[in-house]
Amino acid sequence: MTDPAKGKAPDATRLFRVLNPELFFPKNRGVMVFGLVTFSAVTAYFAWKEAKQQVEQPVKPIHEGPTLPTYQERMQQRQQEQARTKTGEAQCQAIERRIFPKTEAMDLAQQLCKPGTFMVVTVLVAHRDTVVSTRNTPVKGQPRPSPSPSSHSVSPVAVGYALYTIVKLDSSARLIKLAVDKRCQQQGLGHQLMASIIARIDQHPLRVIRIRLHVDPLRTTAYRLYLAHGFRKRRVIPAYYGLQRDAHVLEREYPPQQ
Repeated sequence: MTDPAKGKAPDATRLFRVLNPELFFPKNRGVMVFGLVTFSAVTAYFAWKEAKQQVEQPVKPIHEGPTLPTYQERMQQRQQEQARTKTGEAQCQAIERRIFPKTEAMDLAQQLCKPGTFMVVTVLVAHRDTVVSTRNTPVKGQPRPSPSPSSHSVSPVAVGYALYTIVKLDSSARLIKLAVDKRCQQQGLGHQLMASIIARIDQHPLRVIRIRLHVDPLRTTAYRLYLAHGFRKRRVIPAYYGLQRDAHVLEREYPPQQ
């Protein structure tokens, strides 16, 4: 490599002078080192101060409000709901067997597996000792004994139910069963169940135009209940429940959709 200005190759001394670091930095290296150390110290101090403030201040949650349940809590709630459902179905099945004869009693769990079938259950919440055990029943003329401290836990007991289905083919609903336990009859529970069913069917996405049911005219209490809620007799099915036991078909019309 030749120098175009002088026509000869540069020697090593000239290259060292060009690459000498003293040409790029001040000759007083102490000032440079002091400046670098001061800058590093100031930077470290502000970084430490910012980190300390972040530690002292509590971290605010992203979503304020009630915390969401964990997976284990959701599974536990689901298991509890399934257990309550099975218990309620078993209690309703026991009422079914006590009220209706064997020829009319049905498997409620099997009925609920059918599409469009729903059940409304009336639950009585009472102390366990007043429902499960009757040993604390007072004698006539004596005051009722106070419940023991362990009897404050409550146990919901099904005392009535109603089973109905929605028929999409003709936009109607059919009341399959409505029953109240014999121990809780004549207390208005049947009217409450009937009113609840009518309200639920009225709120169903499918516009239901009528509710249909079959009833034995010999069951005068149930017959009067249906008539009180707007049901009217449409026709008679002979021998529906057996020999000389006809069934009356009652219907309750809904106002047409405008």
